[in-house]
Parts: sequence; structure tokens; C-alpha cells
Amino acid sequence: MTRRKALDVDLAKVLSRLTAGYPHIGIYDVRGRKAYCARNDGPVPAIDQEHAGLFRDAAPRCPGGQGSVYMFLVFIRRIPAWAWCTGIPLTGRNTNLLVRLDPRWSYVHQTLLPAHNTRAIEANITRQLAAAEHLLLLYRQVSRRRPSGCT
Repeated sequence: MTRRKALDVDLAKVLSRLTAGYPHIGIYDVRGRKAYCARNDGPVPAIDQEHAGLFRDAAPRCPGGQGSVYMFLVFIRRIPAWAWCTGIPLTGRNTNLLVRLDPRWSYVHQTLLPAHNTRAIEANITRQLAAAEHLLLLYRQVSRRRPSGCT
């Protein structure tokens, strides 16, 4: 499968690096091991945007198509509701990282795994957890570069 270099990600709507400065949504390219987070400089806050809106044509394509959005894990970095009410100063440590995993969809192979093939599904879950772990590691690297006390 031939892919375009930008993988149909709209670079005007995303940062090609992670940020710890504000709550946001994002997408993670499982093949390129690259994370993109929504920009917070538009009319809609980065946390309120839709994942499909981060791509050039803003519409999901069929699995396996050129530049298919189905090769991306989606994630959300947000501040939990309890943190707003407590009056505790918000830092990067107060945020949650939510990654959407799909046990039957293979992002790498662009196929839906049969429900009866439990070995393949378990291996797929392991791959997706490894991708989520890499994403968490990328966020840890970003928060180490920021001075303590910053969000």
C-alpha cells in the first residue's frame, strides 16, 4: 500500500509534537510511531474538537485506502472533573491520558480480526498496549522538559 508522506493529517490543525500545556485530543500513527495533538489556537478548544477533523478531508476513509485514518489510535489528554472542584493547582500530574484501543481492529495490518481467533486478538491487544505505552513515554519526555509546576 502506497501512502502519502503526511498520511492525510492536516498539519494546520495539529502540532507535530506533543504538548503538556493544555487539554487536547490527538492521533497516534502506529506505523510511524508519531503522535499529533490538536492545536488550541482556533475557534474550538483543542479538547472539544473531533478526531476526524484532524485530517485533511475530515471524513474517515475505507479501511486500507491510501492515507486511511484507520491506522491511527486516538487519544485524549484531559484534566479530570475532580481537579476543577478541589482548588488544587493544576499541573501535568493532574491530567489523564485516555487511549482508545480496539481489540479486533489491527491498525498495523488494516484488517478486522475474526472474533473466534483469540490468539490474534490477544497479540493485537499487546501491540496496541505497546503503542499506548510509547505514547505515554512521549508525554513523560514532554513533561520532563517543562519546568515543574507547569501544566
